[in-house]
Amino acid sequence: MNYLQTNVVLVLSLCAALLLQTGCTGLGPRMEPPSVTLADIHVQELRSMEAVFQLQLRVINPNATVLDVNGLNCDLEIDGRHFATGISRTARQVPAYGSTLIPVEVYASVLDLISSVARLIEGGASGPTQGVDYLLHGKIRLATSALPSTLPFKKSGRLDMNGLH
Repeated sequence: MNYLQTNVVLVLSLCAALLLQTGCTGLGPRMEPPSVTLADIHVQELRSMEAVFQLQLRVINPNATVLDVNGLNCDLEIDGRHFATGISRTARQVPAYGSTLIPVEVYASVLDLISSVARLIEGGASGPTQGVDYLLHGKIRLATSALPSTLPFKKSGRLDMNGLH
């Protein structure tokens, strides 16, 4: 091997080592997970074995890139217990450094609903008038392939029972 070939092999080896060390960090923008908050909830339908609730989720995009949301799935816990699960195929664009509302239907078992109401009644004065703790978590599905295909979210708070309609 001559001097030029040796230098080319050395430079290529150094470039390969540098790429391995840095991984894929330079290949695309780093996406921060969006903030998702519960903006509204109301009973949509009561069936014999399930209740359907309509959630309005506010998706806040902290990134410099528009999020092309293709849908999302979520789970809602009330007072530390699973309450409802939902999914939405609603396509929305969340502007860079902006927000939008996404409607999601969630489904709860009537048995879980009765159990939750019974726990609230047992709580007495500290029950429904004071509200209940909730945890909302799930994944936002993105339509673009250049970014991660899903972005997780998790939000907890207190639900004012007087605000339900």
